[in-house]
Amino acid sequence: MAWLAAWLQEVKALEVIPVNYAGFRGLFTGSLGPGGGAIVKNILQRKYGFPNNFREAE
Repeated sequence: MAWLAAWLQEVKALEVIPVNYAGFRGLFTGSLGPGGGAIVKNILQRKYGFPNNFREAE
């Protein structure tokens, strides 16, 4: 169960972002460099207030 707690912490910290969009299923991670994961992380944090003030309706 320790692996599950570690996985959830990575998701909450947006170090790993599960994606299921338009038929694409996978993960955005830091290994994508400044492009993929960083852009999604920035949008989730700045535009939608993730994780503490998440504004899902926007």
